[in-house]
Amino acid sequence: MKRIMSPILKGLLISYAFTAVLNAPLRPEFFEDRTDFLTASVYELLGSYSLSFFLIWILAAGFIFLYSEYSSSHRPNNESALPKKSLTAISVFFGFTSALGRFYQTAGYGHIFFGSLVNIAKIALVSAGFSLVFYTISTVILQIFLRKNCDMHDSPETVQVFYKGKVFLKSFSVMGIFYLPFLILSFPGGLCYDGIGQMEQVLNGAYTKHHPLAHTLIMGGIVKCGDALGSPEAGVFVYVCLQTVLLISAFALSISVLAKLGVKDLYLKLLTALYCLTPLYTNLTTMAIKDVPYGAFVLIYVILLCLFIRKPERVKNPKAHILFVLIQVLVILMRNNGLPLIFISGLVSFILISVKDKKYRRIIYPAVLFAEAVVAGLLVTALLTALTGAKAGSKGEILSLPFQQTAYTLSVNPDAYSDAEKEAIARVLGDTEVIAADYDPLIADTVKMHYITESGLGDNIAYLGAWFTGGLKHPVLYAKAFAVHTYGWFSPAVSNEIRYEVDYGEIKTGLLFPGADKVMIFLYRFAAAFTPLGVLENCGIYVFVLSLVTLALIKERRLADISATVPAWTSLLICMASPCFFGHPRYALPIFVSVPFVTLFMFAGKNTSNR
Repeated sequence: MKRIMSPILKGLLISYAFTAVLNAPLRPEFFEDRTDFLTASVYELLGSYSLSFFLIWILAAGFIFLYSEYSSSHRPNNESALPKKSLTAISVFFGFTSALGRFYQTAGYGHIFFGSLVNIAKIALVSAGFSLVFYTISTVILQIFLRKNCDMHDSPETVQVFYKGKVFLKSFSVMGIFYLPFLILSFPGGLCYDGIGQMEQVLNGAYTKHHPLAHTLIMGGIVKCGDALGSPEAGVFVYVCLQTVLLISAFALSISVLAKLGVKDLYLKLLTALYCLTPLYTNLTTMAIKDVPYGAFVLIYVILLCLFIRKPERVKNPKAHILFVLIQVLVILMRNNGLPLIFISGLVSFILISVKDKKYRRIIYPAVLFAEAVVAGLLVTALLTALTGAKAGSKGEILSLPFQQTAYTLSVNPDAYSDAEKEAIARVLGDTEVIAADYDPLIADTVKMHYITESGLGDNIAYLGAWFTGGLKHPVLYAKAFAVHTYGWFSPAVSNEIRYEVDYGEIKTGLLFPGADKVMIFLYRFAAAFTPLGVLENCGIYVFVLSLVTLALIKERRLADISATVPAWTSLLICMASPCFFGHPRYALPIFVSVPFVTLFMFAGKNTSNR
């Protein structure tokens, strides 16, 4: 009986999760008496009849039953070794963020959390249903990762028709042909506020380090050359073409490396399709933006890091050593986030390799390589700052999350902070009533714009002290503000599509034909809203896969290999500290580009285990 009832009940919960409508909370004052309110609450909890509900119930219950029967008769030798507690924790976490995403998309952000007992119950049920889905998926995926006899690479006898010989050139050509129509259609390229600000710095000769100075000089310099020749639009198009070539070169390099490892032809074709069909890639490459070269260099860095982890003595070759350091420096120079990414990656790699291998030579390699890159990156940045006279960026840029928690707490409880704490907050953000009124759950910029740039180190330390004590006194409010600010990086229920629609008088866009830019906007909105392509630009799914990959490496005690996941984890932390997730998947580009490669490198290539 249990064999039958368990799939039925699990299927019921999964179906409820997929079909439940999460509305704004019911309020007793809107009903004549308590009986009507309780009746409406029951109806709200149960939902309404839906054919899709029963279809999903039948399909989910049937799949769970058949899978359990198959597993019991084809149980792999290592199934008992599956880290079930860790899988449960991961599944519950992503189940909750999925439910949270559904709630905010349908009920709106006016209700920062759930608002009523009925909504809390619905969120709990939806979370449980999604958790079952993620647990089932996690179990299947992890069994594949951990299966000792899993054939994920081609044998020497296998003939690879396409991925045999000149793999880089072939892959680059396929992606180049696919990307070309998007480049032409978007001529001269799209603009965003960050890119415009960088161009203006070069055109006006007034520089700041708010954006990466090296990238500002490169992109702005190209546009300035076009402007000198009478067409800044031509400069934009040249830059867009260059960053497109750079990104698809990084993609082609990843495919070439995996092909040399003997990764199955099927997986290489799927990876190529992923690089071509993910709307985020063709979207960003057709816009003048810093994230594309940054993402490309991060991917190349991860590729070199994986090769280095597999064979540390590789860097005895002076060319390989210089290349690895150079790529790290370029990561640092292309985005202000590059320095923490390289520093943390280097530190963790050094620790993990040191634990894994006590040999002096293997330990010293990462220490020297990463130290050289960090020092070189800082020196180049200092030199460019001196040459351009660039002003320092705002210190408030790294405080988006604390600012949001402070503003939200003040907006719902003006007396949450003491007078001394409010004074410390005001010295950094100004009038506390104003920042409370300007709180926007979708983006931190409305509060961050009040940051007082003249505030000194002592003022900032005092603010952080007030923020910290406020969190101790009001942990629930801080948790709510944290959840609404960061859940989108984890929730597969969030659409992350974006096509910046910024006009700039000095540079005309959509020049191929009237309304060409509108065609691009339609294409990307269509991809996100009406096709499965929108799933490919959802950060939560990539973070879910990243979690499983890391868990599998931990389970197999492949300590050094875990280093390859650190750039993506560091990028996730940076994303969580960013002003927002809504409509800005570009912040997570390093996660998008590195997770598929790391997954295939670690589990689909020959001789990838360093156990």
